[in-house]
Amino acid sequence: MTREIDSKRLGICLDTGHANVNGEDLAQVVCDLKGVPLHIHIDDNNGDSDAHLIPRDGSIDYQPFVRALQEINYQGFVSAELGFQYTLEPGAAVQKTHTVLSEMFMTN
Repeated sequence: MTREIDSKRLGICLDTGHANVNGEDLAQVVCDLKGVPLHIHIDDNNGDSDAHLIPRDGSIDYQPFVRALQEINYQGFVSAELGFQYTLEPGAAVQKTHTVLSEMFMTN
């Protein structure tokens, strides 16, 4: 669709949780979207529902995903998208998310 409409204002919001529930290969999705305006929501789940867990608290293997982002030289944003279950302790969830994302993206 983005290629057919060909507008700089139209892009894709890639949600890692949605892709996992759909059984998609995240690294392949990233490669397929090279050159398409992209924004990323990063969250985790166990493949059965869009649980919006802290990354690495579910079943998604993020290493191939992060490598694929590097391969396409992704320079956009990655936004953590956490679920309602963290509302009573948001500080702890944010700190853990910060730690995980720092490990994922600063060492790679």
